[in-house]
Amino acid sequence: MAEPLVATEDRMRLSWLRGTFESGRWSVPEKVASHIETAEQMTLDGRADLALKLLLIIALTCYWANPDDGTRELVVAAAEQIPVAEDSPELTAILALAAPAERATAVLERIQRFPLEAGDPGATLRIGEAASAVGDFDVRRHAFPPPRRGCEPRASWDC
Repeated sequence: MAEPLVATEDRMRLSWLRGTFESGRWSVPEKVASHIETAEQMTLDGRADLALKLLLIIALTCYWANPDDGTRELVVAAAEQIPVAEDSPELTAILALAAPAERATAVLERIQRFPLEAGDPGATLRIGEAASAVGDFDVRRHAFPPPRRGCEPRASWDC
């Protein structure tokens, strides 16, 4: 099959999806290095935002795939090289998801500095993911409150 023309920011997603669906599992150690190279190139191209998104996908996969410590550290090291604000919710989530045990202390410190009332649902989602990964269930509950009374799972969006 001919390779479709794909924008740089979509190449990693395409590679990740192919690897997941073609083999039935994502071979983390074999794929991480190439994804990190892509993230580094995105950063060099001035697209640190896309590099973070790419590494967030990889970190989430690491969280569920349980790779070896060396693989986790590759993801963490790559994320820490991206020039972003110290309070970046994306970076916090990457650290928590890629290496929850190894980075728990740093992640918990970062979470405590984040104002959940800031009104940014995307940032709150990332902090909630990070909190859940490292076991801070009070923050997780604040980030993901239970549904309001009377709202059923199939209820309308206006509950």
